[in-house]
Amino acid sequence: MKKRYCILFLSLWIILAACVRQPAASPDGRSAPVETVPEGALPSSGTGEEIGAGESVLADYKPAGFSARIGAALAIRMDAEKDDPAKRFDVVLQKVSVSPQGTEPPLPKCPDGWQLLDARRFSVNGETRDAYRFYASLPAKEIVDVAETGYTCSYVGSGRDGFAFDLKTPQGLRDACEAFGDGYTFTADGQIRFRPDTRSEGEEAETFFRINR
Repeated sequence: MKKRYCILFLSLWIILAACVRQPAASPDGRSAPVETVPEGALPSSGTGEEIGAGESVLADYKPAGFSARIGAALAIRMDAEKDDPAKRFDVVLQKVSVSPQGTEPPLPKCPDGWQLLDARRFSVNGETRDAYRFYASLPAKEIVDVAETGYTCSYVGSGRDGFAFDLKTPQGLRDACEAFGDGYTFTADGQIRFRPDTRSEGEEAETFFRINR
């Protein structure tokens, strides 16, 4: 008899515990939806003011002391070439600005030699933002300077691939930087290919930009 009561009590306890774990129901009896931020309202990786460039496996190998606006691959290459201040790096520079609704966004001031790749407009919490993307070949000092002014700076790799990388060696890190860049690599015909780690709604998995070199 005592054993039967114990089994009955245990069964009731399991049923009550399962009920407590169920999500709250809406008035029509269905589970209440979880509110999420619309994906299209967020800038893609590397384009937002609060999103650092170069979000990739190489981020774990990014040298200390570099701005979050400088991508991991770019920081690795800059650190490896720090004894050559004249060394230039192929970079994509992105700027996000805020403009009043319905007005044409003013083009950010940029030095001669920067090539405009694209410009787009998006909204975050009802605020209109304008994103610009440029290509340039810059020495390390200029990259640091433009990062401080609000540009995210991403390395454009040569696109060489097809081999294994030992990321524990300097050569392996360099090979990985060339193969993947900070999401940007050159194609065989000289274009820049962008393959983002994360994408906003409607953004292509791959984007190609034609440049003059």
